[in-house]
Amino acid sequence: QKDTQHTNTHRDLIMWSLAQSRAKDEPGPHVEEPLIVFRRGASYVLGRNQEVSDIVMNHLKVSRHHCTFYVDAENQLFVEDVSSVGTHLNEARLPKGKRVPLALGDALNFGIFDVTLVVSKVVYKVCLSGFDNEEKANLHQTVSFCGGLITEDVEECEYLIVKSFQVTFKVILALVLNKKIVHPSFLDCLKEKKVCCHPTPCHLANHVPTDYSPSSIPEGSRSMLFRDWTFLFVQEKQLSQFV
Repeated sequence: QKDTQHTNTHRDLIMWSLAQSRAKDEPGPHVEEPLIVFRRGASYVLGRNQEVSDIVMNHLKVSRHHCTFYVDAENQLFVEDVSSVGTHLNEARLPKGKRVPLALGDALNFGIFDVTLVVSKVVYKVCLSGFDNEEKANLHQTVSFCGGLITEDVEECEYLIVKSFQVTFKVILALVLNKKIVHPSFLDCLKEKKVCCHPTPCHLANHVPTDYSPSSIPEGSRSMLFRDWTFLFVQEKQLSQFV
């Protein structure tokens, strides 16, 4: 069932994307990492022609310019079939030359090419640590441009953004919870590459905070870093996040 309630209520927070669906017998998530992330107010071509296509489907059963995706000013995603072999939405063939709105979970097929792309969403949730008010305001603008959200709860974020690696409450919690700890330049990279996201648009290794060596801390053992340590909490809120 498509997440229509989420689409209607929180569409302004969504970065629309397309991801390839896995076969039912394949291990792993239902969909893979996004092939592309759509920018509001822009259009994108899917087709066989590598010179003009934003999403390249290198198969003879796919037209050179097969279909076009649009995101309007209200952040609604549309698809328009312009091919000779057809585009199917949830197994129903689309009328040629007509823009059709898409929703989260919609499945698209192109001609008889055996690949399914699923409409999905990307919302970056980040947490900030060690920034003054002016820096926070600038980072809020960047995160918002990328369709992301800033949260104060380290547990629900994907990335903790810090300029340098310092032992703070948020850093400790991020280490224990195996969160990604990155430099603000990571957000700048996301902003630059918002149009197209190839599975990982920005390599985390290129955005390591000052004085932080993640390679020296194997992912699987991070939760054990503070075993047998004693913590003194000055706020009940801090304690509640660890319990």
